[in-house]
Amino acid sequence: MPNVYTLTDRPLRPGDKELFGWRRKAQTLALNILTYDLSQAALTVGVQGDWGAGKTSFINLVLDGLGEDRTPQAREKGFKVKNWQEKYPLAARVSVRYREMGEETKYSLVIPFDCWMMSHLPFGGMGLVLYLLAVLEDFVAAMTGEEGKKGTALQAFVRYAETAGRLLETTGDVLGLLGVPGAEAAGWGIRHLIEQVGQKAQARLQASEIEEAFRALVGLQDTFRLLVEQVRQIPPFSRGDTRLVVVVDDLDRVPPRTALEITEKLKLFLDVPYTVFIIGADMEVVARGLQERFGGETSVAEGRDYINKIVRLSYPVPRMTRRDAYALLAVSDAICHALYEARFSRWRNEEPQREEEFPGTFVDELLFILPNTGYNPRNLKKIALAFGVYRAFFLDSLNQRGWEVLDADNAKATYFRLLALAILYQYNLELAKAFHQYLVERTDAGEREEPFNGERARAFLQQKEVNALLEDPSAVERFFAKMAEKEYTIGEWLRAFAYTSGA
Repeated sequence: MPNVYTLTDRPLRPGDKELFGWRRKAQTLALNILTYDLSQAALTVGVQGDWGAGKTSFINLVLDGLGEDRTPQAREKGFKVKNWQEKYPLAARVSVRYREMGEETKYSLVIPFDCWMMSHLPFGGMGLVLYLLAVLEDFVAAMTGEEGKKGTALQAFVRYAETAGRLLETTGDVLGLLGVPGAEAAGWGIRHLIEQVGQKAQARLQASEIEEAFRALVGLQDTFRLLVEQVRQIPPFSRGDTRLVVVVDDLDRVPPRTALEITEKLKLFLDVPYTVFIIGADMEVVARGLQERFGGETSVAEGRDYINKIVRLSYPVPRMTRRDAYALLAVSDAICHALYEARFSRWRNEEPQREEEFPGTFVDELLFILPNTGYNPRNLKKIALAFGVYRAFFLDSLNQRGWEVLDADNAKATYFRLLALAILYQYNLELAKAFHQYLVERTDAGEREEPFNGERARAFLQQKEVNALLEDPSAVERFFAKMAEKEYTIGEWLRAFAYTSGA
């Protein structure tokens, strides 16, 4: 049996095998981050890519490029409080990267921010600010042992909530229309925060209250700046070039408007020296947040321009090549066995499939026609996983019928159909259901032994209810033309559908 590992959806971690040659590109980006002049302002890096393109994996490779993980040593030697896990649990959210560059030591203090998880809290985009203040306070207290200052930063946040919150709640929409970044967004988040701390918004504000609100806003940024400076002054970080690296991941998994609010907070509150923000997102999602804010009066292009003013360096995740897809599938147990059983590859004990053996196979025929299938790591893994389940059902049915040897032609034909359905289900579930219904109707009409050919494929796609499901008609037409090219019967396609459910 080939010595392969199961494909999972988790991102790359330290020590994992990297299949696409991304490590060198990630190290180049890490080097740029380490050598960028952060003495005047923060650097915001946007790692951009479609859903499932591998943004988190690429970001983790960038973090590896920042240097060796010295987190355990930093905690053992640096934390002054023995029971810090109980007193300062958020300090554990900070990891330490160490890299020697010439005569200079580079320290990167990395803080992850999971947008998807934090979006369940009632703070909107302000959740990022509150989280960073809390984490840095715990880290400084654990490193210095100065417990008396615990809660100072959060008190500044509450003061801002009590003053700026009232102002932004009542005037946020107006300030937003005037182009003040984050004003309306902050108002939305602060409304929820005020409810949490028991404050009530006032309908009218005095001049003194407006002045106090802006003083609180500036004070909040100053509090964050002070915490960053405190961290940089703590040994051993004071003996090297130290930067704070905040990873804002899964930004495109939250609603577009929330994604926009979080992005705006980077500029409004957190743009302080020696700080780097790495954002993992499909920036089109963030740009759509601007459209939602202004009721569609802003185009996606204008939203993109707006985001580009906040994100200083945009770096697209490297696009997968066909060879990258082969490399990924070469570690799939089901794919390796299927290609052997269909006699596309020769048996090699304890060796994975070789990439050069994929061209000309049913995998090569089907995988790269529909958008976001063969060139998207997450979708590719899901297709391979589904195919593995379908193949298991198929082999189980053979065992029940007493088959001892799988005929190569039967394997080749069946695996073609199973992979086609795995791709179709991943691409468009409703289209797959409609195709199954079409086959059932043709069977009821006495056409079970008739071939599903080009004519029938066109007739299926031209149905009004089916045509309405097509987002990319030309690609779908090419895919079904490839399916019809084999002229497998309607009954054979229905049997393939039966294997997808274990029937």
